Amino acid sequence: MDIKQMFKNTVVSLTAWYFTKKALPYWIVLIGDCSIVLISMLLGHAFNRGAVDTVVNLGPMVGALCAYMVCFIAGFWLMRTYRGVLRYSSFIDLGRIAAAMGFGSAIVLLLRLYCGTDHYLAAVSAHDLLVGSLIATMLMSFVRIFMHLAFDFRYAQQERMHILIFGAKSGAASIAKNIRSEHRAPYYIEGFVCYQDDLVGHSLQGLPILDVRERERLYDYIKKHNVRAVLISPLMQDYFLDECQDVIQKFVSEGIKILMLPREQEWDGKSNLTRRMLHSVSVEDLLPRKKISVDLDAIGAMLRGKRILITGAAGSIGSEMVRQVAKFSPEVMVLVDQAETPMHDIRRMMANQFAYVKAHTVVGSISNQAHMERLFAEFRPEYVFHAAAYKHVPMMEDNPAMAVQNNVYGTRVIADLAVKYGTKKFVMISTDKAVNPTNVMGCSKRICEIYCQALNHAIEHQREDGAAVTITQHDGTPAVTQFVTTRFGNVLGSNGSVIPIFK
Repeated sequence: MDIKQMFKNTVVSLTAWYFTKKALPYWIVLIGDCSIVLISMLLGHAFNRGAVDTVVNLGPMVGALCAYMVCFIAGFWLMRTYRGVLRYSSFIDLGRIAAAMGFGSAIVLLLRLYCGTDHYLAAVSAHDLLVGSLIATMLMSFVRIFMHLAFDFRYAQQERMHILIFGAKSGAASIAKNIRSEHRAPYYIEGFVCYQDDLVGHSLQGLPILDVRERERLYDYIKKHNVRAVLISPLMQDYFLDECQDVIQKFVSEGIKILMLPREQEWDGKSNLTRRMLHSVSVEDLLPRKKISVDLDAIGAMLRGKRILITGAAGSIGSEMVRQVAKFSPEVMVLVDQAETPMHDIRRMMANQFAYVKAHTVVGSISNQAHMERLFAEFRPEYVFHAAAYKHVPMMEDNPAMAVQNNVYGTRVIADLAVKYGTKKFVMISTDKAVNPTNVMGCSKRICEIYCQALNHAIEHQREDGAAVTITQHDGTPAVTQFVTTRFGNVLGSNGSVIPIFK
């Protein structure tokens, strides 16, 4: 093995050892800085008085500088220059080094001026201190900058995921700036991608801007630079999902991740963006759909200060309804489900996130009429969201009696009690499987729909002038409940959804 190869292996081994440590011990950094100060002061003396004079007086000079080193150590201690991790050094750290050197030099000059240390030690002139301090500041800064860049290079090559950013305007620039400014950022940016003619071919933050319309060139660049993910700027998501379906398929086939902001996350493209807001693209992000705007003010006005009952509150749909309704500060929420452990989770979630909402978590079956009536009689809910149901098709095919008892009879119990105790609105969560049902679960839900529709029709009919009142509340007054049914398909992310299977 030749000397060049031995030197290379030694450097690689030392850097690998250093970068696997959390940080060097403080005393090593301090000794290193003191050594730099000593060498720099000698260089400053040689610069002012010549190398020959420095060599002749080397012994006395080294002795004087070692004695004065206490002053510089005091500056290092005061500015905490040795406590920082070198690989994470910033401009603030460089400023502290300059301040520490200025403090030490000032103390040395005061000692020479007022304590007469020149009678005991070799004279170190103000000019020597000035030049030596400048050299020491530059050398210590260089060491820290070198460590920072070396760590970034090694980390970029071995650990960080190489990415492209789709977009090249203010939003993409902000993303790149935030990623680059973060210590140990998980991504290393290789460039930008866009379709604007005025940007393609130029550079942004020193990185090339590629043309998404030149597909082959883009794919070659990705392969050459080992790009493993593409981060979609928020302002470019609609274009990417609508116009780049072939690119998406190519990325998926090559195992390239697609990263973007959640659709719920509002961002103006200029404010700070943290990497915690980024996530790997999910199936729902790739659906060709537009954002649906909801009149939250109207919903809030309807539910705020009201008494709400939600059945199936621990399920995937019911639990999300609990979170959404709780945001509007209802007077009280009665949450019903027969699953004990999930209900415990709902109870903790309400206590942690919505402590200001009075919530009652009730473990019980909706087909237990006596238990449900006690709840209605006590809380008199003004709005009922009925999401409780057995929904797994194969399970209900094997247990049809349970499907009928829970779905059909349970819905009848809740609907009748809503009418009896004057609920204003009853919202039933149904399923698309109730359309021309071909299985037990779908058939049971269709029966529930028919029953709720029949109740609603009868209540509306008796409101007409002269119509006989046949459906009343517990006090004999005419029923007022309005029934609404909504059908859900395969809910993305819900328990038992086919989406996880597809993924």
